[in-house]
Amino acid sequence: MAAKGYLKFGQGASNPEGHLRPVVRIMGIGGAGCNMVDFALDLKFRHVGVMAVNTDAQNLKGVRCTRILIGKGVTAGRGACSDPRIGEQAAAEDIEALKAAIAGTDVLFLVLGLGGGTGTGASPVVAALARKMGIFVVVLAVYPFKAEGLARDQRARSGMERLRDAADVVVLVQNDRLAEDFPNMKFQDAISVSDRLLLAPVDAITRLLTREDLPNLRRVLSIRDVASLGFGEAAMKTGPHHAVKDAIDSLMPHGDISSHDRALAVVSCPPGCDDDELHRMIRHLHLFIHEDADIMWGPIVDPSLEDEVRLMAIVGRARAPPQECPGPPAGGHGKGCG
Repeated sequence: MAAKGYLKFGQGASNPEGHLRPVVRIMGIGGAGCNMVDFALDLKFRHVGVMAVNTDAQNLKGVRCTRILIGKGVTAGRGACSDPRIGEQAAAEDIEALKAAIAGTDVLFLVLGLGGGTGTGASPVVAALARKMGIFVVVLAVYPFKAEGLARDQRARSGMERLRDAADVVVLVQNDRLAEDFPNMKFQDAISVSDRLLLAPVDAITRLLTREDLPNLRRVLSIRDVASLGFGEAAMKTGPHHAVKDAIDSLMPHGDISSHDRALAVVSCPPGCDDDELHRMIRHLHLFIHEDADIMWGPIVDPSLEDEVRLMAIVGRARAPPQECPGPPAGGHGKGCG
């Protein structure tokens, strides 16, 4: 069995020298994405530039960050009418403006809701553009309720597949899973919870990430697939490993993660927490995923915590490259891969 990899990061994050920090930007795309990044301003993320992109001029008026209206020639500023093709055309029309907006970025978080027009259609275009520019692209997306209809679900599924091919990693929060976990929650409250869950990785990663850590982040999270997001909490006196079990139970979406071989874990702990105890917590995570998985992890000391420890984990599986189709045998006879 190969040696397990536990890679700690974030040791230099408290250094005041600005050049040690990567350039991180978060871009909300479409109506839901713009609402989420506006909410992100209230969370006061440090060292993160915030932008909002939409085809709906009216929606952008209420956003407090940098605003980019795309597709005026296609939509006249009236939105994409829940048609991803229009969202895609709008992004293509203003590709140079989008390119200028993300130039110089090291890590780009794309935040959006799947199933509509602009977020679903424009985000794969932006993700592909950013990766072509050498930017590490993390997509944070909300998957709609099934009750929103089959057509919206089909659009969401198609958009998710395109994002898998365009971005480095796609992290999903499924609204139906929230409804299962919180059956008495009101609709608007569920939207607020999904926004907060989806934005948590931005805060956790950017608080720890330095330029020296960036190559390892690329290696661990460049999975070109959909990853699961989980959260856990436990009292130190009961053992931090309970936070791991809690996080595994909350992973979204449901599914077997025993074959997943990549993980990013951020542990929030009280001052004076024993580092060996945190190491044991990360080793415990290995019990639930692939035995040879690479785990990149970092601790955040939170003075507001007294006896509890909290875990945020992104767990995924490196996507296998497509197999090349062997040609027909000599002589031109026989079947290919068709």
